[in-house]
Amino acid sequence: MEGPEALSLIPIAGLILYLGLISGYIPSPLYYRNEKWPKQYAILQLVVLIMTAARLTKYSNSPYPDNDDDNEENEEEDYEYKYDLEELSQFSNWLGTSLHKWFYKHFKEDALEVVMEIGSEFIFLGLSIILAMVVNRNDRLRKWDDTNLPMSKVFLRNFLIFISINVLFICETLLGPESSQGMYCEKTYNVTPGLIAPEYPISQLVTEFVDAWKVFHPSNLVLVRLSHSILYPSVLLLLTRRRLTTFIIWLLFTEIDFFHLLADMFHYVSGPALAEKRLEFQGGKNDCYVNVQFIQTMLAYPLNFLYLTTSLGDTFPPQQRMLLDDECLSPSFIF
Repeated sequence: MEGPEALSLIPIAGLILYLGLISGYIPSPLYYRNEKWPKQYAILQLVVLIMTAARLTKYSNSPYPDNDDDNEENEEEDYEYKYDLEELSQFSNWLGTSLHKWFYKHFKEDALEVVMEIGSEFIFLGLSIILAMVVNRNDRLRKWDDTNLPMSKVFLRNFLIFISINVLFICETLLGPESSQGMYCEKTYNVTPGLIAPEYPISQLVTEFVDAWKVFHPSNLVLVRLSHSILYPSVLLLLTRRRLTTFIIWLLFTEIDFFHLLADMFHYVSGPALAEKRLEFQGGKNDCYVNVQFIQTMLAYPLNFLYLTTSLGDTFPPQQRMLLDDECLSPSFIF
């Protein structure tokens, strides 16, 4: 399978599967007794999708002027990319590393270890499903699980747990004794991972992250923007789960990170040059600190909703123009 058109079928199929699971139309433990997503959310999803589509453009709203010489150079640069499955795997991160390292490097070295390591990520999800089944069979436990709290309190409870689990996962990823990301920070940047990034104030972090969103999500990337309008709002389904056991299942399903895997794939098939710059931006030395990754993760949800559906995300910020080389700004593949 080669070429952006053919490769795009992979994340599109993944998105359809993801949408089927979160909507309940594909039966799964995410919903209790074959329930479906609320009608209110289905309407909200449709509105977000329409508002996102209304802001799409045919060409990038880049601040750089187009000229024939640049277009010729862009065509030459495009030949650097193979547009094949192996290259797609290099641009797609899952469970802390790229798919290429999982299946083209580590799998060849020790297939059993890779299977066990990936399987361990699903153990907690499996245990949460078993817990939910046990609770559902017991009347007392089921009454306790199916709380009558107002939705505002349910949302707050779930949000606090969501924050806590995210902090724990980030700490484990960066500060764990055998953390691959921690070793990468020490080897590449000579930086020891920590909780708070020194000399990197939150105001600067937020400004750079917001500006980078505009750079890496121009309005001509149809697949990127439409997919994000489905992926990011789905966090509301997680935060509004009334049953605690169901919420835990949703939370662990989210932490398996198919969500960001699909996002990476859509960025690649929409333009590998820009996708490469995006990965370089995400992999800076400041990402070796817990507070940076946490704030970026939490900020991404409201930022995508706001910038996908309003004019705030339509233009490139002048201060971030140097993030991109000219070859990244050519019209990308439009599906």
